[in-house]
Amino acid sequence: MKQDLIYLFKRAGIFLFYYISVILICGILFSHFNFAPTNIENERSLISTIIQSQATIISIVITLSLVAIQITASQYSSKIIDYIKRHPDFWILTVIYIISIIYGLIILRTLSLDNVNYFLGIPLDSYISLELGIAIYSLIILFPYIITTTNLLGANVIIDELSKKIDKKSIITQNEDFNFYFTIINSSMLKNDLEVTTYGLFKINKIIIPIFKNASRDEITQINIAYDEKLRELRSLSQKMNFEYITGYVCNCHYAVAKEVLDDDLPLLLDSQISELCIISKQAIEQNSSLIFTTSSFFLNEIAIKSLEKKREPEYERALEALPILGQLCISYNNLGIFSSVITQLKILAFYQITHGTDRDVARVIVKIGNLLDDVGVQNYFVSLSFFSDVFGEIESEIITKNKDFRQSLSFLSHHEKKVSEFAILGSQIIVLQKNITNLGKLYNYSRETKNDELSTIIIAYFHNILTKGLKSENREIIILFMIQVQKKIAELYIKQKEFKNFSLYIETNRTIALYLIENYQTDILFDLINNLGDLEESLIADNFDDESVQITNLLYLIGYQGIEKDQFDLTFIAPIELLKEMDYDVFAEKFSQKKSPIATVVKLLHTEGVAASNKKLVKTTKAIVIFLVRLYARCAKDGYFEGEEKISYSIIEIGSTSFETGLIEAAIGVITQIDHLLKFAEIKEPYVTLPELIRIDVGFSCLAIEKEMMDVAKLCAIQITSMIPNLEESQINVQLDRIFSRLTDIKEQATFTQFRELYQQTLSEMHSHPSPEKK
Repeated sequence: MKQDLIYLFKRAGIFLFYYISVILICGILFSHFNFAPTNIENERSLISTIIQSQATIISIVITLSLVAIQITASQYSSKIIDYIKRHPDFWILTVIYIISIIYGLIILRTLSLDNVNYFLGIPLDSYISLELGIAIYSLIILFPYIITTTNLLGANVIIDELSKKIDKKSIITQNEDFNFYFTIINSSMLKNDLEVTTYGLFKINKIIIPIFKNASRDEITQINIAYDEKLRELRSLSQKMNFEYITGYVCNCHYAVAKEVLDDDLPLLLDSQISELCIISKQAIEQNSSLIFTTSSFFLNEIAIKSLEKKREPEYERALEALPILGQLCISYNNLGIFSSVITQLKILAFYQITHGTDRDVARVIVKIGNLLDDVGVQNYFVSLSFFSDVFGEIESEIITKNKDFRQSLSFLSHHEKKVSEFAILGSQIIVLQKNITNLGKLYNYSRETKNDELSTIIIAYFHNILTKGLKSENREIIILFMIQVQKKIAELYIKQKEFKNFSLYIETNRTIALYLIENYQTDILFDLINNLGDLEESLIADNFDDESVQITNLLYLIGYQGIEKDQFDLTFIAPIELLKEMDYDVFAEKFSQKKSPIATVVKLLHTEGVAASNKKLVKTTKAIVIFLVRLYARCAKDGYFEGEEKISYSIIEIGSTSFETGLIEAAIGVITQIDHLLKFAEIKEPYVTLPELIRIDVGFSCLAIEKEMMDVAKLCAIQITSMIPNLEESQINVQLDRIFSRLTDIKEQATFTQFRELYQQTLSEMHSHPSPEKK
């Protein structure tokens, strides 16, 4: 009421100012142009006309004003009439016209009296001039009245006027001003006047926020309840009419309150704001409204982050729990576009925690994302895997970039990245799988650099798990290529860091790959794998890593042996001698010159690395290579693969020779021992082809032993040759020995060979003198 009186006096003052201004101007003009009355009859006629005109004008103005008010009231609310009635311009104008008409009637009556030139001691000329001035004034004030009334009937103006009356008390009590304010907003929405609706929401926010700052605890709670109730009504109406823009504005209103509460640490829990944003988000999912969901989920995430900044755990908990629930609902509705927003908001939250939180805080957000990944797996919603792969990769990169020692978070990340890879295999999403394997590879490198042995062990085991599942899928060849690339990088890291954590598991993974490639005749990919292993073994031998190089040797042997079992080589390596004699070997060799067999590559690698290991005096590696070469030789002998025997025998001789030269006698004796095992236990398809090669090896080693004055070793070689007699006649052995001697040109070599020949004859005589039990 007080405000209404103040406003009334204010408006009356404005009209009085207009009146004084008009009267002064008219007085000056009348005086200057001498507009004094000259004829009483004319003046009476003029005043009468003025009175009639004013009566007509005021009636028209009142009628039009009431019609305009009625139309406005029908659009918004009948309460608009009460609002207009409280505005003083209509009443002031009406009073001015009534006064003017009454004054005119009095003057007209005075002029009707004969011989009256004065009234109350004032000349009638002055009264007439004043009437003319008032008439002019009454016409002029129509313009500000029309402008004011037109503006007054606009919704924005009504909102502005009503907003001035809204205070703490009006909100708490929800009086007619507060309710009428929201009635205008709702009515504007019903008639699609969204501009007024948004303006009203904008205006009320500017009113509510300062009120919150200056309210007590109880008042804040009551204000929040009243405001939330109005916003809920508005939200329901906007969603019913499908006005996404307004719903988004409602979200902004809820967030504005939450932001104020958090910024000023006001004593108000944000349960209602978070709940309303969740309801809006759920309805957006059901209606497939990406705009509304993005807006509401963004505000939820902002509340979570601001709650963290202010260390308000309850609000953070509520907001954090809400996002995964919304994500699960997105999966249920198969809404991919909206689902990506949930993942994005959780990623933003994880980024904040990486910068400001602890390892536990980051891990908790990762677990929330991981729970959604589990739901994706349960419902076979594999189309969303790309989002998970990107988000996990970005979180991982952020932790690595900031060099945070978040071991628990990284462990969870690796676990979920493994899951993404497995789901990608099931869903045949090769690009996602490649991206995720790359992410795991980066994480493995980081774990090695930071000496996080637990994490590196987990990841290398995950690689093996991914490979195992991949081999059962239809995209197994592509997956193997990915894994070979990863294993190559792991090998490079081994070489770089000179540390071999989980090396056995690395070997097992490569073994699994190799066996699959051999089984399925994927020779091109197998070549890449063999070469990678060869490069690693070369580096291991160069750095004197004996134990690790033995493991690589074992794997290469396995590849070679299985390759022979599966015929994984070209015919120049395995063809029996009879076949080779019947063929145009040069043409055949030329035909296959561009493609060597995996087994030939393995033999070549074992040869090269065996010589290198012998030169580096790596006993374990050298012995292992020799053992495996002899086993491969035995496998070739079993099927009569003469070319394979010849290639392997050449390798054995060179490795043995190098061992003698470097003093690695143990390795040299290992060669001889393995040949002895071969003679005793191996099946030999064509002894007349295989045994001469073994004789050549034994002769070579025996001569080297004689040069080194190692007669015991030379004796072993001679014994091995005599043990061949059951399969070869003495004459055939002598022919082979003569052939070897004929190729010697150096006198020193001939002399050494002669010593060997004598040793052989001596051994042969001993064998005849003391025959074995079998011969007896």
